[in-house]
Amino acid sequence: TVTHCVDQGEIGDPFGPIRRTLRDICGAVGTERFRASAGGPVVCRTLAALVPDIADTVDDEPPTVPAAEAIERLLETLSTRHHLVIVIEDIHWADAATRTLLRSLAQSLRGQHLTIVMTVRTDDVDRTHPLKDVLLTFERNRGITVLDVPRLRRDDVDELATQLTGRRPSQTTLDALMRRSEGVPCFVEELL
Repeated sequence: TVTHCVDQGEIGDPFGPIRRTLRDICGAVGTERFRASAGGPVVCRTLAALVPDIADTVDDEPPTVPAAEAIERLLETLSTRHHLVIVIEDIHWADAATRTLLRSLAQSLRGQHLTIVMTVRTDDVDRTHPLKDVLLTFERNRGITVLDVPRLRRDDVDELATQLTGRRPSQTTLDALMRRSEGVPCFVEELL
């Protein structure tokens, strides 16, 4: 499943990208298997607050299991039978609840059949950014591979532009692409 974090400022919707991921997982494995993987009605009630489609009855009782714990239990159970691959893009915009969950998953679900790929624009994460501590946790964890993808060089932008358009860009176009994209691949694609 692939999801994106969206810049919602300081008051982001808790678990925004995780909600979308859980909905995708529910759609892939089916409502009954999703409920069964939750491990019981109490956890299921908590997850139903995030994925309303799994609620089988109207229940006025508030969830009693913290959402992060319920998500961890679900992913742990599902990853014993399936290799889950979750891609979360732009985690520099992740809300506080998502950041905390990602840190916890990195520490608690090692060895499971779970791969979480996260993208972050490190240029946007200075030493005061709330994600900085999470990134440091990832870098210290031997079970996590951190890849630094550098900006594209001029030759790389030329090659990418050629692949995307089917023809080699003019020098003027290439100059403009380099200046405006600053070597960021998604910007090259958008500009083209």
